[in-house]
Amino acid sequence: MPLCFQWFSQLRVEERVYVLSTVDKTICSHIKSMQLKCRENKQILLNELQSLVFMLKSKTPTVRLDLTTGISQTTDDIEFRSSPRSGNARENLIVNELELLSGIRITQTFDELDTLTVTSDLVKDADKFTHLCGDIAGYNWLRIPQEVRATDKNSQRLTSEFPMWLSPSKYHSLPKWLLFFFERNINVHF
Repeated sequence: MPLCFQWFSQLRVEERVYVLSTVDKTICSHIKSMQLKCRENKQILLNELQSLVFMLKSKTPTVRLDLTTGISQTTDDIEFRSSPRSGNARENLIVNELELLSGIRITQTFDELDTLTVTSDLVKDADKFTHLCGDIAGYNWLRIPQEVRATDKNSQRLTSEFPMWLSPSKYHSLPKWLLFFFERNINVHF
């Protein structure tokens, strides 16, 4: 296992939650709408998971890290659309995506409902969490560190490369993009 996974698994549960949290009002609003649909009718969420895909408009993912508080804030421009996924989503993949989404919470940092975070139950067992993420994103999730670098010497703005398991020019499911944000946050804090 790579060093960043070892580092992540050695964190206390509260620290894992903190590391995975990010400020992104756009993605939070989409997650919130999916959670509301889930409460209305579970089948709607399954259909939504099979069809909701999105991609980043920028080719260089950017995150702002406040060095005093450690708060990560994305600055990516995201394009959403509803479209059939390429190929049929496997039923066990959708079950894993639902498990991940059930542990997602939307909270407030700067504005109402602007922060994506996770429940402590989702990350209390680091091995189980990593296995779940690997089942959704693929074997290379958190195995190959993303290169994260400052845009300039005095900046709190960092850029990162896309991980090997995520093609930025393709549309992906919401849970898969969430894993991109989580992996990026782990690498930024590592």
